[in-house]
Amino acid sequence: MLNLPTPRDWQKKAFKSWRINQTGIAKVVTGGGKTGFAGMCINEFFSKGKSRVVIVVPTTALRDQWYSIITSSWGFKTKDIVTSKRDAPKKNWSILLLVINSAREVIPLLNCQKESMIIVDECHRAASLENRKSMVGQWSASLGLSATPERQYDDFFETILVPSLGEIIIDYDYNQA
Repeated sequence: MLNLPTPRDWQKKAFKSWRINQTGIAKVVTGGGKTGFAGMCINEFFSKGKSRVVIVVPTTALRDQWYSIITSSWGFKTKDIVTSKRDAPKKNWSILLLVINSAREVIPLLNCQKESMIIVDECHRAASLENRKSMVGQWSASLGLSATPERQYDDFFETILVPSLGEIIIDYDYNQA
């Protein structure tokens, strides 16, 4: 069990929806608690006997932020987390935490998708022609996180993100926050 704070109302509602198929996109305002919500989903996934989660983030700074939360707040040991593309195929890991540029190279080569969950933070960035390679596979569970998952100049939200990660399960905006 992860050491998680008491969930907010929107997180409880979203979790109830995510739990049905273990897929979905949380459309939540910046600072609204998306990472904490992801922790709830990871906790549920691990409680079902699954043991591998892939987290894809857009930047090194965000990777470092996730790493800090995973190790200091959630209680994972550093030996259980891999953050480099060269170590992903070689090491045993519970959490694979990659920047999207590395993930799009590594994930298609891994054979873990059917037993793993994928979380894509700032998922609107993952729909581009190159970045969508980071989501390749038939995942046991999926979660997208973004304040703005819909894309303005193409239909990749509908054609790439929803089929890969699931429908929007919560829309929590600034007014609600």
